[in-house]
Amino acid sequence: GKLVISPSTLQKGLSAKSAMIVRTTVEIVPETNTQLSGLYKSGDIYCSQCEAEGFRRITYYCDRPDVMATFESVRIEADAESYPVLLS
Repeated sequence: GKLVISPSTLQKGLSAKSAMIVRTTVEIVPETNTQLSGLYKSGDIYCSQCEAEGFRRITYYCDRPDVMATFESVRIEADAESYPVLLS
């Protein structure tokens, strides 16, 4: 999929000093990711590779040096019986 936010949407009601919060919910399928970037499955193991552009394969992010975004929370979910250990 593709997230498209028009400039007019971003500018509605915002002054130059305004802050904005963008919340997203993302569902991905690492089993079909063959790029070895972002979150992918290799054998029985789920792996992540987020440098330098891999994070954009997981979620929307303005990946530029002038964007200093913070992430309030990131949640990884899996079936506890199949994947008893999750590292993040």
